[in-house]
Amino acid sequence: RALRSGKEMIECELRICNIKNKYVWCHIRGKTIYDDNKAPVRVIGKMVNIDLHKKELETLELKAKRDPLTGVYNKITTKDMIDHFIVKHIDSQHIFMIIDIDDFKKINDKYGHLQGDRILSFVISQVKLIFTGEEIIGRIGGDEFAVFVGDIHNIDTIIMKAKLLQHALRTVYCDDDYEISVSGSIGISMFPKDGINYNQLLNCADKALYDV
Repeated sequence: RALRSGKEMIECELRICNIKNKYVWCHIRGKTIYDDNKAPVRVIGKMVNIDLHKKELETLELKAKRDPLTGVYNKITTKDMIDHFIVKHIDSQHIFMIIDIDDFKKINDKYGHLQGDRILSFVISQVKLIFTGEEIIGRIGGDEFAVFVGDIHNIDTIIMKAKLLQHALRTVYCDDDYEISVSGSIGISMFPKDGINYNQLLNCADKALYDV
């Protein structure tokens, strides 16, 4: 369509179904050939399979956005995603929950940092089990995590989500050598009542967490 409209050259990346019925990323470049009357008569160009390169880039991008220990989003990505979601859903109500592992320093001191890392990964795996995957879950500090739930319609939903999260945080980590009881505290803030962006919601939830 672009070439027919008179554009001399096009260049784009898109996915095309190959002979094995699988979609692969391709890079396409095309140039219009004109006749003596300057009317377009044909297009020449080339198509290159860039699927492997594209997947490598996607893998690198995913790693850049994730916390390497727990697999949830890192702090910068969490902030950007929450702020972006709020801008797109400015007329809805959302909740922001900050989670802190209780006495995590004592766990590290008693069992070592390696064991502490395993406990963090275990706790966040429990947290992820109770959500649908549409929520934004991120690690925003050493033992602090944020959970952002968009488009909440009533207070009962907030209470239900908080109770589920509280239950998931009351757990026991077991391996061949240890059986360690773990618990966590939660601070909650709401958009737009308590803040209109990530920083404001975090600050309000952090104060609630401190009170808890």
